[in-house]
Amino acid sequence: MLIFKKIIFFGTVPLAAKCLEHLYSMLDVEILGVITSHKEKSKWREMEDGKEVSYIIDKYDLREIGMEDINNLSPDLGFTIRFSKIIPPEIINQFKEGIINLHGGPIPYYKGLNSVNFAILNDEEKFGVSLHFIDEKIDEGEHICTRWFDVFPDDTAYTLFKRTMKNSWLLFEEISEKIIEDRYEEIRTDIPGKMNLKGEEKYYSSKDLEKYREVTLDMSLNEIYRRARAFEFPGHERAYIKHNDNKIYLKVEKNE
Repeated sequence: MLIFKKIIFFGTVPLAAKCLEHLYSMLDVEILGVITSHKEKSKWREMEDGKEVSYIIDKYDLREIGMEDINNLSPDLGFTIRFSKIIPPEIINQFKEGIINLHGGPIPYYKGLNSVNFAILNDEEKFGVSLHFIDEKIDEGEHICTRWFDVFPDDTAYTLFKRTMKNSWLLFEEISEKIIEDRYEEIRTDIPGKMNLKGEEKYYSSKDLEKYREVTLDMSLNEIYRRARAFEFPGHERAYIKHNDNKIYLKVEKNE
């Protein structure tokens, strides 16, 4: 039996574009509208592979809408893919089945921002990406499933970010059709033993991250190296040592 779903999509960056095009290819999906941003890309976003959502909108002549338009569309389901704006409860409530977010961290243990940075700071050996429903609280909605993968001893924030994006796409590609067809019983998973994660179950913020950027020489070499890796990301400030009022930045280069 074909289950037809009316979808509204939220996203901007290349990963979102790839997911949007995948949804468009499904026979049992009608995309009512797409909410995106046309802000200029930052330097590190330009390093992501692929076109942005605006390209997919033009390619398939999709309808670009604003939040205010949702009230008149009666959507069944929404998808947010690395969407930076908070969706208010009155908008969430317009969706008959809710809105599903693809989060670049294992929910509920890495909520919020900068998950890959904190995964390295916490010396994790495993990391994950999750699908979950959204509610009025950030990253607190009902968990659907998580895809796990390795964190390597020489990973930087950027290499782990790229692996996180790859696994985000693989999770979405694998699971989206089952979500559209309401086959949740086939995909819902518990967090098995927390995968021995070392980080706390908490919401991580950019403010929290700043506490770790400065390195001091009384730290162990392992700690200095971990912090340097955690802040190695194109277009962002690296970890540093302070000398008087000057910053000495730490750069991590992998041997080939």
